[in-house]
Amino acid sequence: MTRHRLRLHSRQGKQHMTDIPLATILRINAARTIPLTRYEEEGNFDRFGYIKDLAENHGADLPAVIEIADLLGPEEDFDGLVTTIEDAAEGFGFGALIVGGGVNMGQELMTPAQIADICDGRDKAIALWLSLYDTYHATRDEAARLAELDEVRTRIDAMRQGLAALDPALAFIGRQKGMFSTLPLAPDQVKAMREDHAIYMAGSGRINIAGLTPAKLAPLAAAFAAVR
Repeated sequence: MTRHRLRLHSRQGKQHMTDIPLATILRINAARTIPLTRYEEEGNFDRFGYIKDLAENHGADLPAVIEIADLLGPEEDFDGLVTTIEDAAEGFGFGALIVGGGVNMGQELMTPAQIADICDGRDKAIALWLSLYDTYHATRDEAARLAELDEVRTRIDAMRQGLAALDPALAFIGRQKGMFSTLPLAPDQVKAMREDHAIYMAGSGRINIAGLTPAKLAPLAAAFAAVR
């Protein structure tokens, strides 16, 4: 059976900075709307360096990540851009079955180009990712693979809904999709979560929803409420 999967790895190997025109690098940096210090917190000197690292960390083609960043806009660098790449790579956030070069949306088989024509924002970025899919022959039983994917997606959603129900300030988590969310915490609050409650997360407040269990929800919500 022929299927399509995201081409996360460049056929030419790692994408080097010199492969990107200087004019593109300057344009990306000039478009920045988030304070430079936020990028420095992630260990980068500028916006382009952050996007380049994001691509390398996910094994993705840098030009594709740049195009997605352009579609979403600079204000989504630490939220929508990250979750779009992760969701598209893992198959979360959209239940479309990729078969034979198109996306089976119910009874209608749509090509990525057709999807891009009717989608905006993040959906359009996902459609762009779909256009980068390479074919490969499935090595696992398709029904089992989809069942496993649904099981994982259901478990992550259950963690999201459980956490959202514990604190109105966390309700936004229940409306999101994917493996990660970012808590609205300042650096000193993230530090307090770590030092006072032994809850570790990225300095941006980004947490791994997929790593949660039912037993961890209440302590996390309580710690979040305590440091606010």
